[in-house]
Amino acid sequence: MKRLFILLFTSILIASLIGCANSTVPQKRVPPKPEGNPVKKSDPPADPPKPSGESVPGPWPDRIEIKTGKKVKVNTYSIEGETVYIDPKGKETRGKITMVLKNTKGKWTVSQFDTEQENKSSLVYKNTEFGFSFNLPLTWKGYRIIEGGWESNDKAQSGPSISIRHPKWTEDVPRQDIPIMIFTHEQWDLVEKEKLAVGAAPIGPRMLVENKKFVFALPPRYNFSFLEGFEEVEKIIEDNPLKAND
Repeated sequence: MKRLFILLFTSILIASLIGCANSTVPQKRVPPKPEGNPVKKSDPPADPPKPSGESVPGPWPDRIEIKTGKKVKVNTYSIEGETVYIDPKGKETRGKITMVLKNTKGKWTVSQFDTEQENKSSLVYKNTEFGFSFNLPLTWKGYRIIEGGWESNDKAQSGPSISIRHPKWTEDVPRQDIPIMIFTHEQWDLVEKEKLAVGAAPIGPRMLVENKKFVFALPPRYNFSFLEGFEEVEKIIEDNPLKAND
């Protein structure tokens, strides 16, 4: 089973890298050949100053070590492992990684990608399905993702929602979730024109960020139940933790 996860993840990762390379690496332009007398070359510039301090790991790890994998529901698997970055001096920096793989109509995708590097002050939840990331305090280690949805008051419009749940949340003592409503740009235009209402509140959702496909918003009065931890969630949101990918 572990070998299956390694092969599956490797194929998805390679496909992602190829797609990223094809979309982000510009074509090298060849300058036109000068006419007439060649211009005298000036003295070469001085060597740039050498950087000081410790090296910072790049965006791609040197390797990923798969530790465990399990099926969480139909066509959905959770994989845990470690990222390993190696600096020029050979020093290793390790971080925990959690991925959720989904099979939709025969196509495997990474729908959730969470990383936690050593010596970092926050966790990063990455959602590749909708294209955003969310920074969380280290005290939220072990958080859960609750997938849900929203529906307009007239039942004419609907969409997905995601809630980030604190690891100490229980049925007996529920804590404040971090809720994120997801709209298409067409739906958000209706919200701004007050033609799409969600919930009984006299105010609408509050936009957090947007990308080319979606608008991410905070539900109105999401914290009016004053659950334990609601003040912490307010502070987290004030720091603009949600980043949208273009």
